[in-house]
Amino acid sequence: MSKVTGPRREEVALLAGVSVPYYVRLEQGRAANVSDEVLGAIDWEDKARETVAFMRLDAGRHPGDKELATLIGELWMRSADFRRLWAEHDVRERSNGVVRVDHPLVGELVLDYQSLKVGDDPDQVLVTYLAEPGSPSDEGLRFLSSWHGDPSGPDPDTVGLDQRL
Repeated sequence: MSKVTGPRREEVALLAGVSVPYYVRLEQGRAANVSDEVLGAIDWEDKARETVAFMRLDAGRHPGDKELATLIGELWMRSADFRRLWAEHDVRERSNGVVRVDHPLVGELVLDYQSLKVGDDPDQVLVTYLAEPGSPSDEGLRFLSSWHGDPSGPDPDTVGLDQRL
């Protein structure tokens, strides 16, 4: 894999007008009341860079994948941002990070994830997800797991989240 290119945490924080510790909390999904301006300055660029780097890795693993090649070609033709990021030649695994899931019943879940390779096949991975203990995401996951024995569960339109837990 190549070294990670692009701005460092300190540079991104400076460009977004936030402190480095605050930016780290944003990366970890632990910051509250984040403005749209800060999110626009930080999250899109980071996720786009990460996604393109993973796409480059996947293209190297599957050079005969015509659908992937077509997607890369379409993105190259339509997006200056994609061309810029692809030209960085960054190759990166998605081994850990934070994912946000908008669940229709419990709302947004902010989860840390860790990907672990299984055997010698790079396409076989075990992914674990973990919410910060005591967080709204943790409460939401606990509520969802309580449905294990009863798939019908409570009626989400008549029971508030605090009552469901």
